[in-house]
Amino acid sequence: RILLSLRLLALAQRTRKPMQKSDPPNLAPSRRSAIRSFKVMDVVAKADRLARAGREIYHLEVGQPQSSAPQPAIRVAQEQLAADRCGYTSARGEPPLRQAIADMYLREYGVTVSTDRIHLTPGSSGAFTIAFMAAFDVGDAVAVPAVCYPCYRNLLQCYGVEVISLPVDAKYNVTAAVLAAGQHDRAAAGLPAIKGLILSSPANPTGAILTPEELKALCEHCDRTGVQFISDELYHKIVFEGAPRAACALEYSSSPIIINGFSKACSYGRTGWRLGSGPVTSTSPDPLRREEKRGEERRGEEKSHQHWSFATQAYSMTGWRLGWLIAPDHLDSCVDALNQNMNVSAPTVSQRAAVAALGEEAAAELAQHVKRYEDNRAVVVSGLQRMGVQTHEYAPPQGAFYLYADLGRLGVADSLGMCDALLQDAGVAVTPGVDFEEEGSGVGERRVRLSFPGTTEHVAEAMRRLVEWWESEAGLRWRGGAEARGGANGAANGAANGAANGAANG
Repeated sequence: RILLSLRLLALAQRTRKPMQKSDPPNLAPSRRSAIRSFKVMDVVAKADRLARAGREIYHLEVGQPQSSAPQPAIRVAQEQLAADRCGYTSARGEPPLRQAIADMYLREYGVTVSTDRIHLTPGSSGAFTIAFMAAFDVGDAVAVPAVCYPCYRNLLQCYGVEVISLPVDAKYNVTAAVLAAGQHDRAAAGLPAIKGLILSSPANPTGAILTPEELKALCEHCDRTGVQFISDELYHKIVFEGAPRAACALEYSSSPIIINGFSKACSYGRTGWRLGSGPVTSTSPDPLRREEKRGEERRGEEKSHQHWSFATQAYSMTGWRLGWLIAPDHLDSCVDALNQNMNVSAPTVSQRAAVAALGEEAAAELAQHVKRYEDNRAVVVSGLQRMGVQTHEYAPPQGAFYLYADLGRLGVADSLGMCDALLQDAGVAVTPGVDFEEEGSGVGERRVRLSFPGTTEHVAEAMRRLVEWWESEAGLRWRGGAEARGGANGAANGAANGAANGAANG
């Protein structure tokens, strides 16, 4: 009987028809979800797959430092996890952290901020979603810089907002004059007025910074014309020598929404830390060649630290998911309600550790990161010059840790494909410019963003590989053939000769 049962079961399994997979009728993605992917995260995902397969990957794509969180913050987190259940906090966040943030605004900017207006969120991305929902309705026109952080555009579109791209000026900034021109053009065309503006300074992907005077004029113009200004100040303390002071919008108006967080900023807690090594040049000694030589001694060590950990970062706290939003009075109660319903509360352990990250003990440790970023910037600029990229072909990197370069003159017309090939061939991850430009503009196809918050050795090796690939047959295929190669070599030689002559004459 047992054998007969087993035979009948086997026969039934052989003759059973496979289940037909089909979606129930009328189920489909929402129209609002039809937004572009965050391209840098697509690059990160592919880089991770290659690394897991045993490839050696060098990261110039993601805005994530390779340093760990400040040691005082780590100690507090360990203590709290061992001693407390770390349950929910109020939606606004724990009072000690909100007070520490308010103290920082008074110390750094001379601005008094009520702790009741500070709302802690799961990362600054959580603050963006709340700000957009609190300030704008479906159909509102909201302006962004033509080249900007892609999630501004993508999330606003998801919420049914009409996104208006404003051209940037020669310094890659949107000023009051640029906004006024955009408003005039819409009025002349009979279109609804611009209701909001969001931008960052220092900016992602360009590193451009508004001067205090430009920010003041922009705040005043927004107040005068009824535009809700959202000031993304995430990179405020990553400012290089010779750049303008990164002013806070609250210095000039009480109506902007301020967004900030603990993932990028590195020197809160001490006023006036302006670290740097002067203007970026490629005069002797070549910083890229210097780091190549030094890197040979540390290549074995570097291999064991090439995977980017999203759980330990510059405060370095990207994976701790903690940001904040300062709401103007007219939006405070609705921001609180949205935060309650969407997030409940920001991570409790992160909130308690962040108090230590804002303290004096952490300041010296964190400030050194900014000096490293400035050294890394020089390495990236040197590499680009060896590729034939001229100074007017990249945004002036005054802050943050990005350099945004236009490679169109050198024959690049498909940045997405080129970056994919670079990663596959050379193991160097770079973000295509299509992530930051308006879709269909044709501009992003010739631009790339290089991110340099890692160790200087890591960045130097990444640039060495990039330059080598750029001059190879594989790289040549993505930049217009032999004619582009000749132009690049000529430009590179010209840049090198100019630098040498300038050094000799100097």
